Amino acid sequence: IDLKKELKKINSFERVKADPNAVKWWSAPGRTHLGEPKVPLLRINTSGDGLVYPTMAQGYKELVLAKGYSDFFRLAYVNRWGHCSFSLSEWLAAIETVKQRVETGIWPKTDPETLNTLAKSLDIESEANFYDHRETKAYNRVWTPTTKDYLGTNK
Repeated sequence: IDLKKELKKINSFERVKADPNAVKWWSAPGRTHLGEPKVPLLRINTSGDGLVYPTMAQGYKELVLAKGYSDFFRLAYVNRWGHCSFSLSEWLAAIETVKQRVETGIWPKTDPETLNTLAKSLDIESEANFYDHRETKAYNRVWTPTTKDYLGTNK
């Protein structure tokens, strides 16, 4: 397989425009995140999430960084399949981390080792599988709706 040839072939196909009704539906307030968190947010994502792929979480992180809201946001990955299939200790570690950020105004460490240690200290019985997820070099599907999208007037 010649990757350059294959990409050229794929990119030569006619583009499919988004269905205006789908854009309107997804543009409704609350369905699409704008990358502007107003409170501390620790997003946790599983490696095998079939509904919200890790690259989607990465795309949101990049949007937050681009908009200058990095002080409110952290992202951590859990090595497990399934959508939101976090263990009790992983949930507790995430909650405690955000609690510390809210109370002190400073993020505690959110690296996998620190989160796993915290998780195990909060519930020794459940698994703690935070890990260093290798992010893609470029995420090319970030979409930020405009006011027109929200009003359904963007054609």
